[in-house]
Amino acid sequence: MKAIFTVVFTLVLALSSYGQQKPAQAKVTPITMEVVLLTTDSLVMKGENRQVARLYRRPNARVKMALSFTTARNRPQYA
Repeated sequence: MKAIFTVVFTLVLALSSYGQQKPAQAKVTPITMEVVLLTTDSLVMKGENRQVARLYRRPNARVKMALSFTTARNRPQYA
């Protein structure tokens, strides 16, 4: 009896929500913009000092790398 009541109740809710009128959708006006192409040509001179930027996945990667140094006392001692 409980299962039949649950199925009927679910069907009534589904059919009542299906039968409701949907509100009319508002028309959207698209914005048109012109495309401007920018070209920047940068020349790399020979002998120019280049520096490499390192990208880390986590913001504290440099701090963790600096704190993970090892010394001679960190190695295990044999008894």
